[in-house]
Amino acid sequence: NILSTIRFDWPSQIQSEFSLVLSNSSDTECLILTSRVFDKSILLSHCKGTGLELGPGLNPHVLPSSDVKVRYIEQTRPEEWQKIYNKEVAESIANKREELYIFADTATIGNIIDYKVDFIYSNHVIEHLLNPVSVIKDSLRLLHSGKPFLGALPSAPNTFDLRQTPTTLDELILLEQEQYSTIPYQCYERWVKFTEPRTTVESLVKRNY
Repeated sequence: NILSTIRFDWPSQIQSEFSLVLSNSSDTECLILTSRVFDKSILLSHCKGTGLELGPGLNPHVLPSSDVKVRYIEQTRPEEWQKIYNKEVAESIANKREELYIFADTATIGNIIDYKVDFIYSNHVIEHLLNPVSVIKDSLRLLHSGKPFLGALPSAPNTFDLRQTPTTLDELILLEQEQYSTIPYQCYERWVKFTEPRTTVESLVKRNY
């Protein structure tokens, strides 16, 4: 269980070998590497056996091999890919790997996967989730004991979210406890106040931003 918030000041002197390991009661680990730049091969080297990659879009990092059996959970369906991505790239990926995709919202992972896995990998997905604590908890339940949840997150100074006040652990726990499935009004208010004061809460809600 995550018991406290750990904050790192930037710029950080932490090297790519640094890892923050969070364990639950079943000894399953959630491994998050934090650095301004790091080699994702450190994470990928732990992706062995049967596992899942969350939200890879058309560019999955974990590829199937003789010792890796992977499925991809992706919200965007193939018929939408050509609208979003380069047509030739979309067709290429669809032809090669579409059978490995499970088309569903990552937030429903606890309901759509009914078997245990050896790893779960997430590259720049967690920060987009409305209810990250819930998704991580559901993910940990799917892992065999001692197997890793591996995640990469963006460096805050390189995003426009740097202007936001940090989300507290209590806020994330509340989202999980209240089982929020839509963005709370106060989150929109905070976005307008700190990030884009030229817009309004109403316009963001209307756009489902």
